[in-house]
Amino acid sequence: MADERSRGPPYGTQPVYVQPYMPGPQSVSPYAIPDVPQRYAMPGTTGPYPPPMYPPPPGGQVQSYGFEIGGTSAGGPGKEKPPRMMSGVRDGETVEQQAGKCQDLWAAILFVMHFIAIAILAVVLGGKGLKNGFEDSSAPPSKTNDVDTEAREVVPQLVVAALVSFVFAWLWLLLTRNFPKAMVTFALWGGVVAFGFAAVVSIVLGKQMIRFAIVFAIIAVIQAVYAFLVRHRIPFAAALLGKVTSVVKKFPATIVVSCCSVFFLIAWYALWAFGAVGAWTQTRAALVVFLLLVSLYWTLEVVRNVVHVTVAGAMATFYFQEHNMPPNPTRNALGRAMTKSFGSICLGSLMVALIQALRTMVRMAAGRDGEEMNPFLASCLLCILNLIEWLVQYFNKYAFVQVIESGVVTYYVCFAEDPATLERNDPQFFQVLQQRRDQAQQ
Repeated sequence: MADERSRGPPYGTQPVYVQPYMPGPQSVSPYAIPDVPQRYAMPGTTGPYPPPMYPPPPGGQVQSYGFEIGGTSAGGPGKEKPPRMMSGVRDGETVEQQAGKCQDLWAAILFVMHFIAIAILAVVLGGKGLKNGFEDSSAPPSKTNDVDTEAREVVPQLVVAALVSFVFAWLWLLLTRNFPKAMVTFALWGGVVAFGFAAVVSIVLGKQMIRFAIVFAIIAVIQAVYAFLVRHRIPFAAALLGKVTSVVKKFPATIVVSCCSVFFLIAWYALWAFGAVGAWTQTRAALVVFLLLVSLYWTLEVVRNVVHVTVAGAMATFYFQEHNMPPNPTRNALGRAMTKSFGSICLGSLMVALIQALRTMVRMAAGRDGEEMNPFLASCLLCILNLIEWLVQYFNKYAFVQVIESGVVTYYVCFAEDPATLERNDPQFFQVLQQRRDQAQQ
């Protein structure tokens, strides 16, 4: 009986121990909260637990709570569970090794294979389509030649649109950095003014536009009520916007990544259009059109989400490690987005691309004078697809931020649950977290 009481309960099933106050000399753990007595520190250790209640973990394992360590979970020995939040690490294993596993690898491989297939399609079928176009140049213009001409004219228009967007984006960033409150107010009430102006113009145009005027007026009233109800949040939104723009100014590489993505998309669209025209001249099957649309939208979404994840990673690094910033945080975030998180980005983007391709096919079918699809049925399908797309993009936006932030947040979870492992793996960052904790407790 005495031996059982001295051994205590099995490891992993101990109750939460509350340290009572004990007068007299105290031995303080370096990980303990200041002013909390630590009388029961074990000899040769820094833990606050008395030997009868908390025996050391078997096999030299590091104790943690709520997740599995070395094959032992909180529910008892022998139950295998994955580490919660990827924060519980085994002895000798770093946090990055736990958080650095590639997720949804199959989606990344599928995207790369699709990318190679489109390049081959552009070289093989695009060359044939271009050759046929030159051979038929003396013939009267047909619908196929019109499509080819439109595809060739789109690329210069995209280049001009990209340059104009750069100018407006730079002006918008400059204004938001210098006048954040005014820009938030303008964005909030600008819609009210725009819809109100549209309603007035619709009334002036005549009776046939009255129904549009009513719709614009209702939207303007709803937005005005919303702007009035959230007016007290403008100072906070302005302060947050000013802070974000200052971080962007501090890390100009985020702007470089965004600009490079635009030029990449222009080059990709030129390649895709070259192959699409060649495929369209060979066959006009609906399945081929659908797959081409999926390819286009999938690449657009992947590039856009890679930029989103990269910027979010740089912002998260600044938020959590402002006083201990690693070199080139944007490059590190881009590296994680293109390696560890790329599969998840491809999977989320594929879901959106499928919905967008279906929506485009419905619009194409309904736009041919209602010959292939009833207009009312097409409107219902478009409404449902738009709703599904909005929901998927809404959840993807937060999911991608969580994907890139998990590598940074893991350090904080590990500091709270297993400080000894974090001190061993990253002593410098451990000291920063200790200083922040001490400052918060003062």
